[in-house]
Amino acid sequence: MRFPQFLLPGLLLLAASTSALSQSTSSPAPELSALPDTPPRKVLVKLGLNVARGLSYGGYEGLRASIPVVTGIEYSVSPGFTLYSQLGVDVSVPTYRSFYRQNAVTPSASLSLGGRYYYNQAARARNNKPHGPFVGNYLAFQANLDRFRSPLSATFRPEGRWPMRTTYAPGVTMLWGMQRRLGSNFLFDLSTGLGVSGNVSGTAMPGYTTVNINFTPQVNLGFYLAR
Repeated sequence: MRFPQFLLPGLLLLAASTSALSQSTSSPAPELSALPDTPPRKVLVKLGLNVARGLSYGGYEGLRASIPVVTGIEYSVSPGFTLYSQLGVDVSVPTYRSFYRQNAVTPSASLSLGGRYYYNQAARARNNKPHGPFVGNYLAFQANLDRFRSPLSATFRPEGRWPMRTTYAPGVTMLWGMQRRLGSNFLFDLSTGLGVSGNVSGTAMPGYTTVNINFTPQVNLGFYLAR
């Protein structure tokens, strides 16, 4: 039996298309280029409250309440090591109006500059614990300058108001602490340590000042909005 010649072109076209299809399916798919790693964050900006400074003991004034607003910035120098600056403003809230509380609302402020070392970052990563930029347990050393005002009890004025005394307290502080993220936009920072400062303040006698050296334990518990 003779093969019909009019079918030959169709068979050749079918064979060619089948061969091309087999080659396209057998050839390996091109590899996708790896996405570049996201660079770690270098700067952290935070704003919040240091609730541990909300209450303090004021001697004759009893417990003093305040609104402790804190803002700060932290810069990552290298993995685990950061530099930071922090400004805190405590606006006192009168709990009662006493003989010593004629000037009740007395704001104070504190400026700190220091460095932190977040230790055991590799071990925390291996154990699947919180780690990374600005997260973990840390040791810190900071220089700070506190400014606050208090009434001069020895110079009561007839109009019933006590003149105010401004006190500056430069010092240094060593801290141990932990900083953790709370979601993507918040964090808390708990620290404790010991500082030494020298109080320089005016006295009831014009032109004279007093200088005192103090060792001060410090506890901080801050809740912040962080970006």
